[in-house]
Amino acid sequence: MSGMPPASPALADFYRRHAASPVAFIDESYSVDPRFDTRFYVMSAVIVQPTERDALRTSLRALTATSFWHTTDQLRTAEGRARVREVLACLADPQGSEICVLSHVAAVETGDTNGEDARARAFRALLTWCSDDACPAGATTAFVMERRRLREEANTDAATKARALREGLIPSRTGLIQVSPSDENLLWFADAVCSAYRQDLTGRDPTLYGIIAGISTIVSP
Repeated sequence: MSGMPPASPALADFYRRHAASPVAFIDESYSVDPRFDTRFYVMSAVIVQPTERDALRTSLRALTATSFWHTTDQLRTAEGRARVREVLACLADPQGSEICVLSHVAAVETGDTNGEDARARAFRALLTWCSDDACPAGATTAFVMERRRLREEANTDAATKARALREGLIPSRTGLIQVSPSDENLLWFADAVCSAYRQDLTGRDPTLYGIIAGISTIVSP
């Protein structure tokens, strides 16, 4: 299907190199402060078929009517919450083929004060589950993640992927690219999924996750 292409040349090249694979768009939500009783780390993957990617991006931009999206900001107003519901409903459209995977680390170790160990566990489980032939979307070996602010953080995620590769958990063809959501708006879907699951997890608003529950799988690392 035709539609809006990716903004980044590097991303377009990544898609060409992984043309046969569905793509998993990844985001995270967490609470790791040791002062709080409830501590968790969640990573979401929204898996999109290559033939649907550009059209879905076009639909998302038309729906949000913006060049910047952050679900947490949207949830602060009634109008924004309604827009989040529309984004989730677009993702869950019965005519679509997208699926969501949530890797939920329910217990963050006390010493893991920055959540990096929990993140590695969540990411490793996500990579393993999505790239398996049993994945309902088909073995997914192309992963797009929001670029983190610090180089050492980005390197840590790349190292997690490299370790999974060495241990034979994921195929050698597995690729990972880290980009800004402004270069790949489909990351907005993963952001919305994480926020919806967090709202359910914390008891604030379970109805948001209810919109996508039917296309979602929860993985426990």
